Amino acid sequence: MKTLPISVCIGSDDAILFAGIVSQGIDARLTGFTKSTFIRDGLRRVHLDFDMDEIEILLRRLSEIEDDENAEDWLRDIVDTVYGVEVY
Repeated sequence: MKTLPISVCIGSDDAILFAGIVSQGIDARLTGFTKSTFIRDGLRRVHLDFDMDEIEILLRRLSEIEDDENAEDWLRDIVDTVYGVEVY
């Protein structure tokens, strides 16, 4: 797997979550999404293709979000998909 493709509906809680994660740009750890691509498909969906080299950034940013079940669900699902490990 070269990228982790995620597609979300524009305006959804998922889209808002990922917009916040991606729009941080370069963070305090001097990391950001420079290899991943994010494409808006008209008015309906956003397609996020996270480069596998940047999955750790995505996981860290998801884990830093407090009191958000949606972020926790995405974190568990991504870890399971990428690493084959179920997180409870």
